[in-house]
Amino acid sequence: MEVLLHGGRRAKDIHNDLLTAFGLTADRYRLNRLRYDLRKLNAHGLLQRDGKS
Repeated sequence: MEVLLHGGRRAKDIHNDLLTAFGLTADRYRLNRLRYDLRKLNAHGLLQRDGKS
């Protein structure tokens, strides 16, 4: 997961990579769900920004 989030990438790019990496479909894991999950991870201190990105 760290590799997917590294480099200031957009949520849409991360979403596409997750779908490919885990064999998911857009119907099973929507972009809005990823954004929600990222917000929750950040709120619990499990994500942090790398510099300004």
